[in-house]
Amino acid sequence: MPKKVKRYGFLSSVPKVDRPFIRRVLANPRGWASAGYAFESVGRNRAQKKVDFVIDVAEEDDLLRRFPHDDLRGLSVTSIHRGASPSHIYLNRTNWNRVPANFEGSLDEYRAYLIAHEVGHAIGFDHEEPLPGGGDERTPCAVMYQQTRGTRGVCSPNSEIERERRPKKMARPRIL
Repeated sequence: MPKKVKRYGFLSSVPKVDRPFIRRVLANPRGWASAGYAFESVGRNRAQKKVDFVIDVAEEDDLLRRFPHDDLRGLSVTSIHRGASPSHIYLNRTNWNRVPANFEGSLDEYRAYLIAHEVGHAIGFDHEEPLPGGGDERTPCAVMYQQTRGTRGVCSPNSEIERERRPKKMARPRIL
């Protein structure tokens, strides 16, 4: 399958200790790579290369000022840009450092899901409902399902596109 290469950069707010983990999530062959995507970190050359998205870590208060919508409280947000500006992934620092109460899984599982989900927005995919067969905690959640809002009784935490039990004819929702 031909790869759709997406370039990304880290802003200084992303701790250097966390960057290798994020790179591993993006390189996971069972993640977006299984859907034909490859990701290239541009490192310090961000100004010299076209970047499709940047990753940032932001305080919740900053996110609420930037995105004053009650339905976004406590969530990470991806600001989609078309054209010259890269899309901007804002990871909620509180959730990055502590598993949200409604997510049933470890911090590494949550972080892997969060990166896969927000990058999914940056490459053009929208939220979706639990996959058919949901309502069973053994069924893997769709990566684009908002797992931060809760997985208990709905599906099991999942950051890997390949694990989704998606019916063949069920398209992944796109952002217009």
